[in-house]
Amino acid sequence: MIDYHFSMQKYFSTYVSPEDFDHLMEETSYESIVKNAGDDNLYCINYIRINTDGQRNHFQLCYAKITDDTGMANFVVGFRNIDSAVLQ
Repeated sequence: MIDYHFSMQKYFSTYVSPEDFDHLMEETSYESIVKNAGDDNLYCINYIRINTDGQRNHFQLCYAKITDDTGMANFVVGFRNIDSAVLQ
């Protein structure tokens, strides 16, 4: 079983700019995701990612809520580079 909080904290401490770390930890808490991710919309958080070579990119972390037949809510998470949208 993968620990969500531990995995996100490890990713953030490795790749996220120090200025965005606390904000991402707060916005990606289980409570925040449950509150902000609706049934028909994405919950997205923008941040700066610092690659291993030092390159900085604008990234977006998005959550989608999926409810199964029993009513159990699950979340799908994805990351995307949004440089082209931000840097226009």
